[in-house]
Amino acid sequence: SPGPDYMHPRILKETASQISKPLRMLFDSSLSIGVLPLAWKSAHVTALFKRGKKHSLENYGPVSLTSVVCKVMEHFVREAIIKHMDS
Repeated sequence: SPGPDYMHPRILKETASQISKPLRMLFDSSLSIGVLPLAWKSAHVTALFKRGKKHSLENYGPVSLTSVVCKVMEHFVREAIIKHMDS
């Protein structure tokens, strides 16, 4: 499900060859100046039913839908950190 950037993960997957270079430029720029786009810092929060009676609020938990593009950047950053720690 899309988050505040309204980008569905499938769109990124299906257009990866076309958008990988622009995304890389965006990621590099964001990391070099130390600023994340505002939409990447927000989330759509919704209640997800866990179990029990559906009319009871304590049977729901919050789920945060965050930016798919930011998750991609976080993945690359995490991989770079792991690679650095292993070397």
